[in-house]
Amino acid sequence: MSKSMVKPALAVVGALVLVFGALFGWKAYQRHQQASARAGHGPPAVTVNVAKAKHMKWQHRLSVIASVTAVNGIHVASELSGDVVAIHFHSGEFVKKGALLVQVQNANQKAQLQRDQARVTLAGQNLHRDRHLYARHATSEATVQKDEADYRTAKAAVANDRATLAKLAIRAPFSGHLGIRQVSLGQYVSPGTPIVPLSQWNPVHVDFTVPQSALERSTPVRRYVSRWTPILESTSRRPSARSIRRSMPALAT
Repeated sequence: MSKSMVKPALAVVGALVLVFGALFGWKAYQRHQQASARAGHGPPAVTVNVAKAKHMKWQHRLSVIASVTAVNGIHVASELSGDVVAIHFHSGEFVKKGALLVQVQNANQKAQLQRDQARVTLAGQNLHRDRHLYARHATSEATVQKDEADYRTAKAAVANDRATLAKLAIRAPFSGHLGIRQVSLGQYVSPGTPIVPLSQWNPVHVDFTVPQSALERSTPVRRYVSRWTPILESTSRRPSARSIRRSMPALAT
């Protein structure tokens, strides 16, 4: 490099050094000024709210998610086979215990009942006659015993016919609200065929889980919980509780 080129290069380098030196010096001066300002004013003020301490009653409350189920809930079903000849209810209505819901064909059973009742009458007459004959030594004791067995058998047949007729008349086993009808007029039903859901919503079961710490509190929780199950939930390890509530105006009639 010639001497004529060295001098301009040194001048450029010197100029850059002066420029960067001035910048770094200015930044250092600003930081020094900011530190001095903070040291002079101290830390920023903190806002504090003050309230007077006093005694007061604290009501313990426990919020849980529960499931509401009917105290009694079933699907009314047929016990015997046959055709539906009459439906005596409407979906969603309230029925009382013993109310007739569905009538299954029972003409043959009624005829059988009449025949068995006639056999009871005849067996009773034979027994009455042979007892008089036996008292006069006109017939044997074995004949009277056979008449007694025939009479008891005929009465048992009548009782069986009446029990069958009762099963063909499907009734509500308890008072409650009906669900949606699941059979139609003329439909053939077999044993176990669902007829209609029936639920008793007054009272209701409210099932939920609670923390173990709540079991040791003397809180209003125990006022509403009527039954505690000794089984812990497998996932949450919390005890299960059941409350029986009677104040359900939206569900009860």
